[in-house]
Amino acid sequence: MFSVLRKIDWTVGLLICGLMLFLFGVQALVVWHCRPWLTPDVLSMAYLIQYDSAWAFAFCGLALVAFRGRAPIIAGVCAGAAILIGLIRLLVFLVPGLDLPVTPILAHYWLPAEVYDDLSPIVATAFVISGYVIGALKYPPYSVVRSLVLGCTGLVLVVLALFLIMGPNNPAFFIDHGLYFNALDGINAVGFLLLGVTVLCFVFFGSGAETVKARRWASLALWLTIVMGTLGLWQGLKLENEGKIRASTRAVMDAVGQDIVRELDFRIRALERFAIRRNDADFVATAWQQDARQLLRDMPAFRAIGWADADLTLRWIIPGGPVGGSLLRDPARITAVKAAQSGRNPALTRLVDLRIGGSGFQVYVPIYHMDVFQGMVIGTFAEKGWLESLISDRFPRYAIEVLDGKQRLLQARLKEQDTADRRVSEKTLVLYSNEWRIRVAPTQMALKEAVSILPEAVLVSGILLATLLAAAVFLYQLAGQRAANLSKANSLLALDIEARKQAEQALRESERKNRIIINGVTEHAIFMLSEDGKISSWSRAAEQLTQYRAQEIMNRSLAMLYPPDATPVAEKLALARASGRYEEECWHQRKDHARFCGEDVISPLRNDDGIVEGFTVITRDQTERIELRNETEQARDYYLRLFSSFPNMVWRTDATGQCDYCNPAWLDFTGRSQEQEAGEGWLKGLHPEDRAAWQGAFKQSLERRQPFEIQYRLRRADGRYGWVICSCRPYYNMQGELAGYLATCYDNTVRRQMESEIESSRARILAFSSHLQTAREEEKAHLARELHDELGATLTALRLEVSALLKRVPADRTDGRNPRSAIQLADAAIQATRKIITDLRPSILDNLGLLAALRWYTADFSNRTGIKVEVLADDDQVVVNKVNAIVFFRITQEALTNVLKHAQARTVTIRFIRIDTNDVLEIIDDGVGMVDDEQAKPASNGIHGMRGRARDLGGDFLIVSATGGGTTVTVTLPAASDVSEG
Repeated sequence: MFSVLRKIDWTVGLLICGLMLFLFGVQALVVWHCRPWLTPDVLSMAYLIQYDSAWAFAFCGLALVAFRGRAPIIAGVCAGAAILIGLIRLLVFLVPGLDLPVTPILAHYWLPAEVYDDLSPIVATAFVISGYVIGALKYPPYSVVRSLVLGCTGLVLVVLALFLIMGPNNPAFFIDHGLYFNALDGINAVGFLLLGVTVLCFVFFGSGAETVKARRWASLALWLTIVMGTLGLWQGLKLENEGKIRASTRAVMDAVGQDIVRELDFRIRALERFAIRRNDADFVATAWQQDARQLLRDMPAFRAIGWADADLTLRWIIPGGPVGGSLLRDPARITAVKAAQSGRNPALTRLVDLRIGGSGFQVYVPIYHMDVFQGMVIGTFAEKGWLESLISDRFPRYAIEVLDGKQRLLQARLKEQDTADRRVSEKTLVLYSNEWRIRVAPTQMALKEAVSILPEAVLVSGILLATLLAAAVFLYQLAGQRAANLSKANSLLALDIEARKQAEQALRESERKNRIIINGVTEHAIFMLSEDGKISSWSRAAEQLTQYRAQEIMNRSLAMLYPPDATPVAEKLALARASGRYEEECWHQRKDHARFCGEDVISPLRNDDGIVEGFTVITRDQTERIELRNETEQARDYYLRLFSSFPNMVWRTDATGQCDYCNPAWLDFTGRSQEQEAGEGWLKGLHPEDRAAWQGAFKQSLERRQPFEIQYRLRRADGRYGWVICSCRPYYNMQGELAGYLATCYDNTVRRQMESEIESSRARILAFSSHLQTAREEEKAHLARELHDELGATLTALRLEVSALLKRVPADRTDGRNPRSAIQLADAAIQATRKIITDLRPSILDNLGLLAALRWYTADFSNRTGIKVEVLADDDQVVVNKVNAIVFFRITQEALTNVLKHAQARTVTIRFIRIDTNDVLEIIDDGVGMVDDEQAKPASNGIHGMRGRARDLGGDFLIVSATGGGTTVTVTLPAASDVSEG
């Protein structure tokens, strides 16, 4: 069951509880506001609670919904509203002097006008606790103390709810004690019980480590709950017993009062009947007095009967006494006399002194005839006698006291009564214009008989039951925990046993494999020693290496494998024991006393306590390795001598970049010694500006294990710096690990000087070429101007003269010659001159700009060749500086010439655009295209010329082409070029 509860998401439970409480409060509010308009069927299905309770439950439900919706501010405000309602009601209860103007608190003017039930103190306290519980809710994580406090508060709420369920069953007693229960509190208790149980489940069955720890205290919470319930039941039983005592006391008080009233009424009615005879027609005074004597004999309670006439003067007293006095003279009797006369009803005096002696009461019965006051009959009661006869023996277990004002009329067993004020019942009797008070209290004997051991038995049994249940829950939890631990331990033990089995199996398998491996190892002799250095195991490889068989060597000292001058075995074992390992390369001795060089590795074998129980020895024949090492050293010396005679500079580093060798050529170049160059000493000769480049290149090569080449300046022996080309390559040891870098260097100073001179020469040639281009353009412009100004003008004048001469030649010449041929020759000469001028420098380029010149030239080109050429521009008004315009125009001429010669194109598109600060010209054709090799041919002078023109102005020239894909020529020049023409 608990496992099922722990699987529930109790935050959803809080949400459901909140919705139920909210709907519970809302439906009650609807009933309060709409009762006149609701049908009886609807009212019968509604749950009606106090008006303030409805609001408080609605706020509590809304707070729980806001808590589930993670709106803590709204939840706190609603919980605070419920607390405020409860606190106001408690304040009114504790301080009765506070007079709230509105009842209930949250009333409204259009509520039905009827009496509302106020909240009882227990209900108000429950609302305060409910608001606190909801306000204290928090999502995990939270402390264990917080969980326990919240859980205990929820338990208090549950106990109060149970108390509210039991309280209304005896509301009269609780109302007398100031708790003011009513029938609606049982419905309130259902809401409190629902809230308390849900909060307890959220605290003790929620998720998180805190709830797990809180559940460990569930036994204490259970004990506390049962004990609190037991205390409430114990107190309820005591109160019920007390209520029975008070009820019986009130019953006795009522019985005494009824007897007194009945007996007094009986006697006064008899006196009234006696007085009525005064008005009979056959009235005789002597007979009436005789009737008075008979009445005294019939009713001993009367001690005397008298008569006063209309002026209230006492005329006679039976059986006798002083007469003639006025009834109004005695102040103790005036009130009763006037009350009887004015009210026309009998009136009873207070306890007065009687004229016949002693003290007692007098009853005045007025006599009227035809609304005329005739007089008054006076009946005298003794103080005692008739009262004692009524109550002295009827209620022996109760102390009874009858008071007239402060005068005691009757007392019975007052010394035996209980002195507790809460058990005394008091009642006021109104007797014929007089008031008597009756006090009744149970005697000690009555209390002893009423005492019940049931409350104490319930208390003791409840505490014992709580303790037993708490102990049972604790033992159950402990048993469950131990069972879980035992199950876990059993699982771990089973796993451990299985692991041990697998380990033993693996150990056996490992031993088998080790034997196979050891026997399969032929290059190493592997054997074991006892603690004192005697051989305890022997392998096949050891037998082959030493020529000793196992039966010959077992249990013998390791010293027999070494020559007499070798290190003592005891010393070797001691070193192995101390350091954990001992390695040595030394001479060994075979069975035939032949020596061989072997490498020994001795390792101690320790048990779990760290105690040495033996040693393992691995021996390997190192004769061939030593010979190989000697040969390697000889080869190294050979190569070092070879490097020493090498004419180029050679140096070597280890894997970290530290120099460990420089050949003589290097040392001669730097003028330093081998020791000075070792490590990072050689870097001192490196030019300071080149050190960062060297370190970056070496670091990158070291990370990638790649060769690299770099140029740097190295200081010569004379102090000057010379350029050196250094080629470095990594080399590796026998294990394939990086051993270092081997570098060869040669002096590059002369080559650098030659390259510098070549660069200077190239720059001068480019400048000269640019100058030539500029000069050519200037010369062409000059020739064009000269031809236009001189030759053009001369030819034009010549044509005019010839035209004038032809007008003088007769039209009918007969020599056969055409006189107009001279004009045609002049026109041809003028046309040829114009073409030469245009080819040299078209005037439209200078006058109308680049775009107009390109459109004029391409139109002429299309007419001559039949190739369609289109000139496009983003802005026809763009202004191109004169130098850029000439270059663009010449490149266009050359490009169209190439199109005509090689491209076999049908259309050409020329696009001019300005991008930021650059002018871009694109010439695109749809011809056969060309490959890159054609661009690089030495004979491609046109392409080289175009590229040279662009680069002279700091621009760029690009050709993109592919076979069959057309060709695109892109020329980019700075738009604000400050290169001037001429």
